[in-house]
Amino acid sequence: ENRKYRQYAADIYTISNTLLGYTQDLLTFSKTETGYITLMEKPSDVAEIVNKTLRFMADKMHSERRNIKVKMMEPSPKLIVDEFRLQQILTNLLLYMFHYTAADRALSLETRIVTENKERQFFVLLISNDESVSMSNIALSDWVERLHGMSEWGPLASKEREDVSKGQADLSFDLGKALVALHQGYTGIEHGEKAITIAVFFPTTRIHFSDREQKTQN
Repeated sequence: ENRKYRQYAADIYTISNTLLGYTQDLLTFSKTETGYITLMEKPSDVAEIVNKTLRFMADKMHSERRNIKVKMMEPSPKLIVDEFRLQQILTNLLLYMFHYTAADRALSLETRIVTENKERQFFVLLISNDESVSMSNIALSDWVERLHGMSEWGPLASKEREDVSKGQADLSFDLGKALVALHQGYTGIEHGEKAITIAVFFPTTRIHFSDREQKTQN
């Protein structure tokens, strides 16, 4: 009945959940480092997983007054992924963006297939807090160039984030990046003064076209 005690209880609950989430992320990250995660892969609908992720994060988005503009490519092929891990990737990368983005600033989440040549394509997830950034006006070819000969997209991320304080948000990014790597994918980040853009590239082998889409691609 005491308002002060209710606030104490609410604070303890919030802090406990934060610590629990942090601990779970540390455990999952450790498993990715030691190879103890087994992926349950199948052709999956990315749009459905994005929607499921946003529904899961709805309470947090509402409490923090977050707005995410989603633009999925149409028609969209399926990705051969572990659905739960892809949802975890999206959740962690969005949590990272939340931490470094003012609440009144909208985020965008966009998908597209980028073709480097007939044999090499990438399914790209682009997350940004800069409204001027979209798949249509950034040089994705420059990002693709940095993929050549790289088993992991680490140098760009670490270089651009030297001045960013470490903590749960950075662990969220590192975990998302590690889970992408388990899918033979690559994660890049560009950290401007205020604008942040994250690009996730899934390789050709992960793209699953229907027979009709495959004929169109050929």
